[in-house]
Amino acid sequence: MHQLKRWLAMIVIVSCFVRSSSTHLMALKRPMPQVTHTITIYVDEGAAALVGHVFVELSDGHNRLFRGFYPEEAITDAFGKETALFRVAGGEVRDDKTHDWNVKRTYNITKEGFERALRGIDQIREQGTSWWLSQNCADFAEGVATTAGVPLHIAGLHRPHVFGEYFRSHGGVLNRARDCSDEAEMVRLAEKGLEGSRAGLAWSVQAQSAEGVKNWQKAIEGDLERLNNERLQLQRCLVDHAQK
Repeated sequence: MHQLKRWLAMIVIVSCFVRSSSTHLMALKRPMPQVTHTITIYVDEGAAALVGHVFVELSDGHNRLFRGFYPEEAITDAFGKETALFRVAGGEVRDDKTHDWNVKRTYNITKEGFERALRGIDQIREQGTSWWLSQNCADFAEGVATTAGVPLHIAGLHRPHVFGEYFRSHGGVLNRARDCSDEAEMVRLAEKGLEGSRAGLAWSVQAQSAEGVKNWQKAIEGDLERLNNERLQLQRCLVDHAQK
């Protein structure tokens, strides 16, 4: 009888050991959650700001780093909007976590690409790379993306509105939280500019100034083009919000 009890006790111990070992083996075989590294490119297409802006976000799934490239003289408000004209000079990398945006797109990248992008941003910041029309915030964003392993292949001049058009037609996500007040204000300003140019033309005609007439006619052509573009932006914004 005692021998039987000892055998039963040993069977229970062995059973518990096997069950515990199986549990640990299953835990070892269970795939560890993968850290997702991403780069997101944000585009502020301009609206009521003097210029638009393009900036990037790098994330390792836990931490988020927002960075954009500016001329040193650029003055921005609390939301990152440029509020004053600037001269051409040195550039600087800034934190853009509060900057507004119209459209964005996120790409998955490798850990190595993530680390390369971080090093690239640090290198630009440390070198004090100069800002210029051919070396601006959009070029910075594209460079960071390329370094991370995401070539964008955006043709033409690198301007915020060009990037905006590209991402709108290549899987970008619209910021539907934005209202259309900025776009409406830009239409109003364009209309005022056209009104002023037409007044200048009328004055030149009255003064019989051929040179003045020629210059104001050229200005009116530019104003009309700008007004049409701003109306298109406003229409696009209203359509976006209507689809919410």
